[in-house]
Amino acid sequence: MSIEALIAAIVALTFHLPADKARIHVEAAQRAAAEYKLPTELLLGIAHVESRFDERALSRLECEGDDCKRKTGVWPRATRPPNARPSWFCGPMQTGGNVWWAECQKMRTDVDYGYRIGAKELTVWMDDKRCRDLSDSDRLRCALAGYNGGYAGVANYRNLKYVSWVLLTRDRIVKFAEFSERSVQKPKPQT
Repeated sequence: MSIEALIAAIVALTFHLPADKARIHVEAAQRAAAEYKLPTELLLGIAHVESRFDERALSRLECEGDDCKRKTGVWPRATRPPNARPSWFCGPMQTGGNVWWAECQKMRTDVDYGYRIGAKELTVWMDDKRCRDLSDSDRLRCALAGYNGGYAGVANYRNLKYVSWVLLTRDRIVKFAEFSERSVQKPKPQT
């Protein structure tokens, strides 16, 4: 699939993402996918579900006293949010966990790095003993469940909505990209 078709697919999927920003995400996803032998469309599907292609996305615990709540969304600053603490899930693919704030910031400011870390984490789950010996389809579902919910997710991988959302988004990206490629290849009628 061409990079231009994937960019068109991402723009069509989001309705608001400028083509230059979509290009940054597609190119980063392609490099990470090549490095970890994963489909680019899968990484883009995860990024859409996790962050809507906004690398500033941050999931964190925000605490007042002993009362802590998970907060998600875009955090536009380089400083950590007040009253926030790990676990951090950062960047376009929302990877991290119990990482230092500096590591989280790197995932949020370096799109290539964010995709590489996400692809690496997904590969770890693909190779996890609970997933690796399953059929290809179940192995992917298991790995996505682990990526999203750890071992609790893996235990319920066939029924997680997250897994279905990622796979549906991946499939929509493929369809949009295929449509884009067919549209470009059609000969224009001569007048």
